[in-house]
Amino acid sequence: DGIGYAGEELRATVLTDLIVKAFACDLSRVAALQYTCAQCFMNVEALVGVKMDLHELAHLSVISGGKDVAQRKVMEMYGWHMKHFARLVAGLRAEIGPDGRPLLDHTVLVFVNEGGLGPAEGKNPGSHSTENMMAVIAGGRALGLAPGRHIVANGEHPARVTLSGMQAIGIQTNTLGQVSGR
Repeated sequence: DGIGYAGEELRATVLTDLIVKAFACDLSRVAALQYTCAQCFMNVEALVGVKMDLHELAHLSVISGGKDVAQRKVMEMYGWHMKHFARLVAGLRAEIGPDGRPLLDHTVLVFVNEGGLGPAEGKNPGSHSTENMMAVIAGGRALGLAPGRHIVANGEHPARVTLSGMQAIGIQTNTLGQVSGR
């Protein structure tokens, strides 16, 4: 009963819109946005109808309907995050830069979450798996990225997505920690 909800929907909307405006006004060219943290104890009841914190839900805790329902609720929370990421993409697409192109074309956005739904922690699915993990790059058309593709990269480390985004904006590196390649 100690878990609470503090207007995360409004907070995510406002933070997303602030980044769009900061980029449009050229007040910033770099931003990091974390809608929820890895061990988030935010009550997800207002978002997905289960009175539980996000961290507990991500561990596919026992809820009415069992593991399948819990997994579906986790996916709904990923959808909530993606909804706000899509708002960021749309906002940058709507803002036109000084060259007459959308700001999105000159911006690389990388979305990653804390885990996938493959085997981990001795469970299948496990909440901290890097298998079946969603990662998204948006924008960057003017920087040489080719949007509109879905790539299934079995056996690849998800950090390579972040590394690809870094390389697209001109960071000259082939490694991110112990991970290399695009």
